[in-house]
Amino acid sequence: MPSPVEQIKDRLGIAEVVGAYIKLEKAGANLKACCPFHNEKTPSFFVSPSRQSYHCFGCDRGGDIFSFVQEIEGVDFRGALKILADRAGVTLDPIDTQQESEKATLFRIIESATEFFVNCLKQNKMAMSYLVDRGLNVKTISEFRLGYVPLEWDNLVKHLSASGFDQSLSAKAGLILPSPKTGRFYDRFRGRIIFPIFDSAGRPVAFSGRLFDPNNNRTKEAKYINSPQTPLYDKSSILYGFDRAKTDIRKKDAAILVEGQMDLVLSHQAGFANTVAVSGTALTYHHLNLIKRLSDKLIMAFDSDLAGLAASQRAVDEALSLGMEVRAAELPDGQDPADLILKQPENWARAIDDSVHIINFYLNALKSKYSDRRLLTTEIRKEVLPYISKLLHKTDQAHFVMAVAEAVGITDEAVWEDLKNINQPQLDTIEDKTTDNQIKTRQMMIEDRLWGILFWLDEKSTQPDSLTKLIASLKDILSNDEFDQQQKTKQSDRQNLILSAELAYDGSTSLDQEIDDLLMALKEEKLKNHLKQVILELRQAESKGHNEMIDKCLKKCQDISQEINRLKQANNAQEKNNQQKN
Repeated sequence: MPSPVEQIKDRLGIAEVVGAYIKLEKAGANLKACCPFHNEKTPSFFVSPSRQSYHCFGCDRGGDIFSFVQEIEGVDFRGALKILADRAGVTLDPIDTQQESEKATLFRIIESATEFFVNCLKQNKMAMSYLVDRGLNVKTISEFRLGYVPLEWDNLVKHLSASGFDQSLSAKAGLILPSPKTGRFYDRFRGRIIFPIFDSAGRPVAFSGRLFDPNNNRTKEAKYINSPQTPLYDKSSILYGFDRAKTDIRKKDAAILVEGQMDLVLSHQAGFANTVAVSGTALTYHHLNLIKRLSDKLIMAFDSDLAGLAASQRAVDEALSLGMEVRAAELPDGQDPADLILKQPENWARAIDDSVHIINFYLNALKSKYSDRRLLTTEIRKEVLPYISKLLHKTDQAHFVMAVAEAVGITDEAVWEDLKNINQPQLDTIEDKTTDNQIKTRQMMIEDRLWGILFWLDEKSTQPDSLTKLIASLKDILSNDEFDQQQKTKQSDRQNLILSAELAYDGSTSLDQEIDDLLMALKEEKLKNHLKQVILELRQAESKGHNEMIDKCLKKCQDISQEINRLKQANNAQEKNNQQKN
């Protein structure tokens, strides 16, 4: 019987999977798009239905449907397997608990704790009544798997131990802590309403606990406590509710951002399933990148006054720099989303529909606050122009420059001059933040192209003479040992290299000439790199006063330079010959 992976690949094509996340355009036999993993204006991301693979020539990511889902959803292979299995209608076999990894065990511990919290809530009428009084219905409570944990010190400790889990791993999952005095473990969450936090695959990985204190006896305790960083939970990368919101974010082409779990749950219940929450942490670049993969529009429903949004300034800066449209939903009377949804759900819908661009919001707020034109100009220069400077497109900047000029009664040119003087530090590119790929030299890129052609010709089996010639030439340039070593190294990128060659040369009538040009370029690059090495040896010899070594290095430099010149002359002659033929 085929494995689950094979069954999934039989039922789901690469174009179908990738196309569910980004818009693909035809490019001959392939499909292309702007890469979802890095910022770019010209598409360099290609999908090959015939090979069931994808590759971006801008950030060098590539693979199959599983690696794509892992990358775009931020999950491990098991998480990608679950997402794709659900989509393909494939049933996964139960995990063999004796052979599972530590990470898999942590997932089971968190799942067991989630079930424990859910059962505790069902048994506690006061906690359940509190949630119902806050406006949640039973269906929502069940869907979000909300729970409760009693105030006693070791209820969860006992449950997890009775379930056969090692206490050290339960502690690693962020659920229990050792007492500094006795060393005995106690529960991290006690006497709290529990909100499980899920990864993109819908698996619980952490918890947020809201203080439940009907008798008001625990006034010194924090209102919320959250799971710490664990092998499963990175708070800078996971948005609360994203697992449920991602489909609607894509459908509605907008993400609503709220601050708290209750805000999010009530927003979803009210029909705004494209809502996500930051869950007790600042909005990070990784959070924004998760959203941007699905939509460029972000509606912030925080405390919509100047002070409230000031706390989110860095997040707004980064979102604008990523080319996102950031809007603010102005909530009436300073209410938070949960209160507004509970008391006036129609006003919540209106606040989302009437949300304005963040720059317009600041302009409107400042115009209402300052009647003195000089003060208004100063505050706009300080609060608004930095945001305008972050916009990627000059046309967008021009629109808001006109709005600022009109607001303070000055010319557009004066605003542009102030804008030029703003010091706007450049954010790192996404490649800098998300990859540690080696920067490729020209020689490495030429070698990649030649190996891609070699693998492609070998797969096609239609031009054996060209393939034989290419192998012989590479062995001559690289030496047999170098050739064998490179062949082993390049095998891991075989599909990406083939796709690159296919896109460049499929249908070409001058492939042999292209190969000759690449081989000539490879020889030249190897000679240039050799020359750099000899020059370095020469400098070292000069610093030490080794005259004999200096003479040898000078002779080598002369020989290599002459060889480079001969190659250039041969290349020029070949180009003239080709031009005459054409």
